Amino acid sequence: MESTAGKLAVANVTINRTLRNNYPNSICGVVHEGIHRYNARIEEYVPVRDRCQFSWYCDGKLDIPPTSGSMWKDSRKVARYVLSTPDLMDITDGATHYHADYISSPRWADPRRKTAEIDTHIFYNKSRRDRKRT
Repeated sequence: MESTAGKLAVANVTINRTLRNNYPNSICGVVHEGIHRYNARIEEYVPVRDRCQFSWYCDGKLDIPPTSGSMWKDSRKVARYVLSTPDLMDITDGATHYHADYISSPRWADPRRKTAEIDTHIFYNKSRRDRKRT
């Protein structure tokens, strides 16, 4: 279970990606980014396991969360806060990527681009040069 700071940090990464030219410009677009294949059995495109930007989106597990319990309520509260706060402070210092600290560092994880460590995740800003102009 992630702390509130951990949940905010993942939200920061998602929002940071929407601000970059090389990612979709919506939160849903960022979360759903990755390889999808058509599943004839259910007649829709589904993410290919372990081939998307956010592993929890394509881990093969059911994406319908249990709607009772404190973890779900806390997560919804954080999501509402993030979506209703236009000038949300970025506790990741611009991170666009992260990974769990209990796995080997992915090939993209340049230690010089590390911006934060929060709970069990390490955050990185891969590029500060491609920010969209508003």
